[in-house]
Amino acid sequence: MSEPVISIRNVWKAYPDKSNKTATIILRDLSMDVEENEFLCIVGPSGCGKTTLLNMIAGFETPQRGVIEYRGEVIYAPSSKRSVVFQEYSLLPWMNVQKNVAFSVDRRSHTDMERMAIAKDYLDLVGLGGYCDKRPADLSGGMKQRVAIARTLAMEPDVMLMDEPFSSLDEQTRRHLDGEIRDIWAKKKRTVIFITHNIDEAIQIGTRIVMLASDAGGIVGEWKPDEHTDHVALKKEIFDSLQTCKCLGRPNVVEWS
Repeated sequence: MSEPVISIRNVWKAYPDKSNKTATIILRDLSMDVEENEFLCIVGPSGCGKTTLLNMIAGFETPQRGVIEYRGEVIYAPSSKRSVVFQEYSLLPWMNVQKNVAFSVDRRSHTDMERMAIAKDYLDLVGLGGYCDKRPADLSGGMKQRVAIARTLAMEPDVMLMDEPFSSLDEQTRRHLDGEIRDIWAKKKRTVIFITHNIDEAIQIGTRIVMLASDAGGIVGEWKPDEHTDHVALKKEIFDSLQTCKCLGRPNVVEWS
């Protein structure tokens, strides 16, 4: 069996208070692997450490204990190999859509003309090839997020990290984009780690779903939607687990030194 793309081993993350005498534990002794070309959805109650974990995989934060590795190398800093799609679109308002995407293409390896061509290819992939000359202000929320996804894809990342990217969109647009991102994953075969509160969304797009407990209790459940024919029953099982995992009886605030 090949080594995992992301390996998380005995990771602890805590935030000390101002006195540095106590700390709130966010993640406690967490271990898991993310395999090649997996579409992993991470769910769990608010405050369970989903975004914190994503930030550590991205290299924006580091654990106090334990280690996170990318292809056998310890993650110490951000890398273009692990690109993030945030809830906010973060597009440059003074640039048109095509230039926004081209901005993320490596200048050392491509000419300006090549970068624009690559941007057009990825805009075609997300269904926005006809909007190259539009500014972000001219687009709907769903279209802006498609541009953000195209921009991330244009970086040619090995791992795409997505932090509730569709949470601010209406349900119809969200479902449409869920289908699109799963189709893009199937075509491009990236490894995807996707944070969501929406169980239906996780079932629709994930190849594996992992649930974290709210009291830094670690992983409390795993499911593979493709192995289930009855998604209604699967949703109920995951929802029931969500209700019971909100407190495993471990204190979140501990003495710290």
